[in-house]
Amino acid sequence: MAAHYFIGAKIPTSFYEPLRSLQQHLASHAVMKQWTHEEDFHLTFAFLGSVSLEKLDEINDALLSVSQLNSSVCMHWTTIASFGKEKQPRVVYAGVEKTGPLLRLHAAIEKALQKTGRTPEKRTFTPHVTLAKRWADQTQQVESDFLGKPIHLPSWSLEKITIFEIKPLFLPKYHVLNDLPLQKIGTSYEMLNRE
Repeated sequence: MAAHYFIGAKIPTSFYEPLRSLQQHLASHAVMKQWTHEEDFHLTFAFLGSVSLEKLDEINDALLSVSQLNSSVCMHWTTIASFGKEKQPRVVYAGVEKTGPLLRLHAAIEKALQKTGRTPEKRTFTPHVTLAKRWADQTQQVESDFLGKPIHLPSWSLEKITIFEIKPLFLPKYHVLNDLPLQKIGTSYEMLNRE
């Protein structure tokens, strides 16, 4: 089976316990087949699918340029939300605010990937951290008052772009291939060129 990859960002370990608590609370409101392992909590920028090692090196070089020209981003949690059917969602997630800096970073990543030959992504970027997937019981429905609830957790700093390999037979299944550190706020190329 060919390896598959994606571009994303790890969630700080300090959020593992509170996100697990959200999962436990979710379990009393929804029946899901797959629950995200704490070490797999992440934000996705782009799914690459199966690519050659040569192409992966090319992508790594392109993203290195992005990391050198962009600053770390302050991230803010929003609400519990979902994809799919309202009453029987296929994904339930912890939402992340679409701030200007985050959208600019995502756009820079997309532009860099397109230069390597990747087809432009048609889906709207919805920053989130998946808590659970795949509705398990067609006879039941999610309790409506759970989705949309605000997430009362502190902000955090996204400081790295990460290339992940997916290993579906392992747990955790998302393995870091390379971390590409972003510039510290106030020291990026753009900031320096404003002076």
